[in-house]
Amino acid sequence: IDVLYVGNLKHDALDRPWRHSPESPFCDQLADRALASPDVPLHEVMLNMVREEQLAATSDDMMLWLQRVEYFLRARLRREAVRSAAASGLRMTVVGEGWDAGDRYAWPSNVTIRPPLSYEEFFVLAGRSKMALDASTYLNGANDRIFNLLVSNGRDIGI
Repeated sequence: IDVLYVGNLKHDALDRPWRHSPESPFCDQLADRALASPDVPLHEVMLNMVREEQLAATSDDMMLWLQRVEYFLRARLRREAVRSAAASGLRMTVVGEGWDAGDRYAWPSNVTIRPPLSYEEFFVLAGRSKMALDASTYLNGANDRIFNLLVSNGRDIGI
């Protein structure tokens, strides 16, 4: 495996799931602003939006907007990162739910799609991979997969 990606793709998130809710205008604006400023943390984008638009938003309102928009951004970032890596021509394995969504995606022949794995199976695959791709919305941070990939240290740990 040249490139390994492990993570689920939630298709409902890609369609801006807030579309028919009362907070739709705020979530749409927040999502558009976040997409236009990918290097700015989402909560800062939201606070700037609230200030600039002089919105009378409660902390509950803002938390709801953040949750919904982060879910959308995470799914979009994952999809774009995996598609870009797949287009490289490197042998790639993608593990998780949602990637085998029928004819929705036409994966090139260098891509293998696998269902979710146990942690033990994940470590074995990580040990057989030259590179790992992570798509995280935690700017300047990391999720548990990064730590787990480092632990595998590029070799099969015999699980």
